[in-house]
Amino acid sequence: MPEITRTPGRSSAPRTPASAAAGTSATTRAAPAAAARDHAPTDTLEPRRDGSAKTVKPPAASKTAPTAAVTVKRGLAAPAYDPNPDAAKLYTAMKGGMTGFGTDEAAIHDVLRNKSPDQVKALRAAYADRYPGRSLDADIKDELSGSDLKSAQRVLTAKKPLAATVDVKKPAEVIKTLAAASPRERAAIAAAHQKEHGRSLASDVSSHLGGDEAVRATALLNNNDALDKAAQLHTAMAGIGTDEKAIDTVLSTSTPAARKAIEAAYQTQYGTSLRGALGKELSGTDLDLATAHLDNDKGAATAARLRMAMDGMGTDKAGIERAFADTSPADRARAATIYAAQSGRSLETAFKSDLNPADLADARALAKTGTLGDVQRLDRAMRSMGTNEGDIKAVLAGKTKAEIETLSTSYQAHTGRSMRDDLAGELNGRDRFDVSMLLRGSVDLSTDAGLREAVSRAKAAHDYERTGPGNVVGTALTSMGGNGRVLDESTARLETALASATQPDGSLSRDGADRLRTLLGYQKSDVDSYREARDSAGDAVGTGAAVVAGIAVTVVTAGAAAPLVIAAGVSAGAAAKGLVGAAVRGQATEDATWSDVRKGAVDGLSGAAGGLASRGVSQVVSRTMSAGESVIARTGMRVAQQVDGVAQRGFVGTTVEKTLTGGVRGTVAGATTGAGGSLVDPHTYDGDFAAGIAAVASQTTRGAIAGAVVGFNPTSAIATGAVGKVTPHLQRATSATFARAGVDVQRHVERLNADGRVLQQTTAKLVTEAPTTVLTGGVAASLAALFSGHPEDMLSAAADGAMSKTTGTATGAASTVVRETLQRRIRRP
Repeated sequence: MPEITRTPGRSSAPRTPASAAAGTSATTRAAPAAAARDHAPTDTLEPRRDGSAKTVKPPAASKTAPTAAVTVKRGLAAPAYDPNPDAAKLYTAMKGGMTGFGTDEAAIHDVLRNKSPDQVKALRAAYADRYPGRSLDADIKDELSGSDLKSAQRVLTAKKPLAATVDVKKPAEVIKTLAAASPRERAAIAAAHQKEHGRSLASDVSSHLGGDEAVRATALLNNNDALDKAAQLHTAMAGIGTDEKAIDTVLSTSTPAARKAIEAAYQTQYGTSLRGALGKELSGTDLDLATAHLDNDKGAATAARLRMAMDGMGTDKAGIERAFADTSPADRARAATIYAAQSGRSLETAFKSDLNPADLADARALAKTGTLGDVQRLDRAMRSMGTNEGDIKAVLAGKTKAEIETLSTSYQAHTGRSMRDDLAGELNGRDRFDVSMLLRGSVDLSTDAGLREAVSRAKAAHDYERTGPGNVVGTALTSMGGNGRVLDESTARLETALASATQPDGSLSRDGADRLRTLLGYQKSDVDSYREARDSAGDAVGTGAAVVAGIAVTVVTAGAAAPLVIAAGVSAGAAAKGLVGAAVRGQATEDATWSDVRKGAVDGLSGAAGGLASRGVSQVVSRTMSAGESVIARTGMRVAQQVDGVAQRGFVGTTVEKTLTGGVRGTVAGATTGAGGSLVDPHTYDGDFAAGIAAVASQTTRGAIAGAVVGFNPTSAIATGAVGKVTPHLQRATSATFARAGVDVQRHVERLNADGRVLQQTTAKLVTEAPTTVLTGGVAASLAALFSGHPEDMLSAAADGAMSKTTGTATGAASTVVRETLQRRIRRP
């Protein structure tokens, strides 16, 4: 974990897990720094490279406002190690979840990786204290085996720190590890690699990595951070499309000196200037923003972000707030000047034109101070068509009871409404409970009263998640173990510790109070772990229910493939997922149920729309091809006979039909999904009506384009048609192979079919269909990769295609047999 030291500044004691759990914090209300920035008398307008607008050139004599110096020490391990979070992760990986079954080997190795002997010792102690009667070493030995166990025990039994290692066959892991390491640790990693493999890490990087990944890894090994950032920018601009967000992240998080070094490194590595490359890939406000970063002009960057937020349809109010974040008065004044020069209207005029009165007041406050007050943030979080629960919690977190009451009074004066009534009307489920705890104010864990209040809230959090009719299913699932049982035990330990710490005069003993603080931190972490496990289990069980419901609809409707039947199946699956998932999650996530149902309805609608549209196109194409063949026949040209299997309708017509129908299906389904998805997404309504309409229109267009790109792809149709030509030959070859091996497949299939049971008939169907479908699936996928210009992916595509066909064949066979069996039973007198 990076260690960040800020100087000059205030220092404060680090918060303990217990204090964090109870919501204690030093609520410092420091005003933003108001350092001035000097400017030249005038700004200069320069023509844009793409000719679309003009760019304001920063004044020559511009001084950056003084800021606190930040010294960053990078390393794989922070000096101060808190073992408690890692202890919780290890338990969850081995014994946690909703039921306690299963082992997450990757999570175990991730926690143990790069741990020193001292850290392992602290981790053992924390694990034993947190989970009484358990041993970290014994649990790991019980859960792991083979190479996984050896790898874990190598860390647990090490007498001295082990050097970190990387797997050059996993480029992302190599880069992630090297990027997090200090120069000394990178040298240690390289030395360990040399010792283990007898080859230098640099040479292996050159052999196994290519392109920008190789550049980044080599740059990091040489501690050349500028080249690493240059390679990240090159990656963001390479290939189809441009990752504007990645470019902004690299440039906005770099210091002025670092940006200058990045420009030089880019020029050296790629033989072209960074500004020139950005000019080719970016335009409009994206180019303005990148140029402002390179010019170290925060005012121009703010102006560019403001134009992004307000240009076009709708207004991104959150984008306006992000634009003003961490700006000085001079930055904001310069941004207003540049915005007016580039857009032709003042910032105030733009605000009045694009925002309603309440949002206008927020924007004016941001332009004046760079931030919003708590009352304005709370009002904004609830006044939109949706509710921003995260902002609500952020405003209330850490406030004392007195501060909450002051906020409530100010909110009433500002809005004319009751803060608590508004919160009760906007929130439900777990969000409502969490906010109700925050409204009680933060607690002081240095006092006896504060500790008693913290224990009371911990008990309330436990009861909300574990008791009551709404939690019956979730509690039943944890009867065998898992995070739920741990939460029960840690809450009981808290209550017992409180009773033990209480002295005859009613006060708490010093040792007892210290123990309570530790246990409060454990219990808060256990609440979070249980919530995560419960939500994951709800999604998993709900997904299973959705699959069962979809199959049930298919069986009941006799497997009809009509679009509306498919839509009914998808919607039924969504309803099942929502209801079953809600049963597992209990009273905690009421919104999740309706979210799943809404999404399922959208998916079903998009599938029906796409299917109906493609069916219509298929009919038009079929009639057109038939008419074309008739015209050709009347002219005396027997094309089908002259060009056997190529120009005849069986191949060309099928390919054209599949391409067009696939394209139309994809376009319509994508547009429907985009529109419907945005309509049922609560975040669409965070802004005003115009912004909501703009969001729906944008998502509809994006969905249509994405669907068209995928749908209008002839490679799949060509590959499928080509395979169709050889399928009969493959079937005959398969039968001949079995015959030569002395296996009478037909006789076995007839015997299984005659049995009459579902399992036997399904097996017979698989024996008949699987060999050919698996082989043709692999060949079709392989040819599709070849036709799409990726011959290097033919092998992996063939494996994926074969596996997909195997799964599809098994599912289809089972569904068909079950349906036919049910139909026979229904028909019987």
